Amino acid sequence: MLKTGFFLILALMCAVVSAGIPGNCPPSFYERKGLEGMPRIDYAQMPKVNVCDLGADPSGVKTCNEAFSKGLESLKAKGGGVLYIPSGRYRFASPVSTKDGRYAWRNEGIENIHFLGDGPEKSIIFADWDAVKNSGNPAPYLWSFSSCSKISFRDLGFTVFPYFAMRSPYACEGLFHLAFGGNTDVQVLNVFSDQGRMGIVFWGGNRRCWVVGCDVRNTGADAVKFDSCEDVVAAYNYIENNNDDGFSGLRMSVAPSKNNAFIYNKLVYSRGWGRGVPVSGQNHRVEGNWIEAQGMSGIMLHEIGYKEKMVDDGEPNGPFRFADNTIIRTNLHNTQKNQLVGHRINGGIGTYANRVSGCEISGNLILATQGDAIGFGKFYSGCKLENITVRGNTMALNLGGAVWSGCEGISVLSKVQIQGNRILGNQVNSILCG
Repeated sequence: MLKTGFFLILALMCAVVSAGIPGNCPPSFYERKGLEGMPRIDYAQMPKVNVCDLGADPSGVKTCNEAFSKGLESLKAKGGGVLYIPSGRYRFASPVSTKDGRYAWRNEGIENIHFLGDGPEKSIIFADWDAVKNSGNPAPYLWSFSSCSKISFRDLGFTVFPYFAMRSPYACEGLFHLAFGGNTDVQVLNVFSDQGRMGIVFWGGNRRCWVVGCDVRNTGADAVKFDSCEDVVAAYNYIENNNDDGFSGLRMSVAPSKNNAFIYNKLVYSRGWGRGVPVSGQNHRVEGNWIEAQGMSGIMLHEIGYKEKMVDDGEPNGPFRFADNTIIRTNLHNTQKNQLVGHRINGGIGTYANRVSGCEISGNLILATQGDAIGFGKFYSGCKLENITVRGNTMALNLGGAVWSGCEGISVLSKVQIQGNRILGNQVNSILCG
């Protein structure tokens, strides 16, 4: 009763401050560095449907699946438009861990539909899920979209109740909040996700996607995931207290991973197994990020696929560009008192790869890593590592050295240039090749 009353009061208060349907993003949103090629969505000129006019309950008491689905059908008849979600809390059916019941709300094949709220702290999507009482297998979803095109999600919040019960005794349980598979031209803008299994997740086969200005916290696994995606940009996002990777740009068996950019994001406190930004595939950029307090490497050259499902199509990892990042106190798994075993990958920028051809590491500030600043140290047997440039970095106060190559598993190490770096106060060595 208290929860119901709270939701009702909150919804009424939010309705008072709501000032009509928001319009377009201001020009300043798109004028930031790295967003020059971002398509601009003209929300103001589109047909609009208000979910509350179709019976959606903004108090959080009744489920809203039917009203939201009616809104989609109405917009489909108009050739697309804005599904407006006014201030309030919108409850969706609680998923269950079965094949047919795992999705709170699922949509396929929609086109030119845009989900627009009044702000991530005002228009909130949620479902009930107690991971202590549920197995989480198969994994449950809050919102899921597949085979869609030209869709966007803006000024919305996603969460789950009860708080702090989204993780079972098993690893990474909870709801995937906002999930995509096989979509094109997706934008996720100013979305807040809290207490999810993963906050924003793009499974294989998505293309031309933008995740900008989002805030993802307290996840059971990755915060924002891109597996086998192409032409993705993740920019100006904030990630905090994720239990695994902050971002990922990994090449898996389902599809290629190409031309992805992770730029100007802030990642702080990965409390579990996480890497800041692991990448594999071709032509990725990791630039201008603040990456602090990560369990493993701040940036990682990853294998293509995983050890038990390696991808071998003749294409090596690379080329990559890791530039102008600030990486502070990463590799926390390497501390002697850390109770988490395994996955002790060395390096603020580290490696766990089967083959790499082309990587520029330049202009980074790497401080107080619990190992080496840059560690080329763990590869699969027979790996080839070539065309690597380490230039203009500042590497200081790390518990290991500045640049280390243990050559474990490497059969070819060639065309490596190390020049113009500032190396200050590291505890072990400056440059060491084993």
